[in-house]
Amino acid sequence: MLILSHEKKVIIAIGIFLAVVIAIGAGTIYPTIIRIRAVNHDALNLQVYLEKRYENARQMRSSMKQIKIIQEAVAHYNQYLFFAGDELRLITELENLANQNQLEQRIENSNFTMDSSRHLNIGLTITGSYQPLLQYLTDLESQDYFLNITQLHWTGLSPTASQPNRAQMRLQVSLYVNK
Repeated sequence: MLILSHEKKVIIAIGIFLAVVIAIGAGTIYPTIIRIRAVNHDALNLQVYLEKRYENARQMRSSMKQIKIIQEAVAHYNQYLFFAGDELRLITELENLANQNQLEQRIENSNFTMDSSRHLNIGLTITGSYQPLLQYLTDLESQDYFLNITQLHWTGLSPTASQPNRAQMRLQVSLYVNK
């Protein structure tokens, strides 16, 4: 049998004690550290998720306010839209424009054919002096309706005594029809 000296017994006891402490540390403390890191990671992910949700909620509130503002603004657009059945009003406005500018106006296609894309196409021939013709175009662009001039053809005509710079303007105008 081996007889151990007192010093060796103390070293062995300290070694066993250290082994037990390391085993306890590895068995309990290390998994706890790993779990704390996982909880920390989950908490960080939750924080990021909650911040995104908060930002989305803030944007939603802002969007709702914007929708109300847009709805109020759009409510006034009906006066600018052309509805089927308003043809007489449009003809009257075009004739008034021509009369205001002392021009002759002919509506070429009086049947107001509407294509499949809900656009009304109107052909106009306007005759008069150069300056009033330009004013007619300006007045036409300032109309309540959203008119789109798709074609414009300008022809100089022989001068008369009352109109030294006489011209003729042919327009193709397109207008969206709201039903």
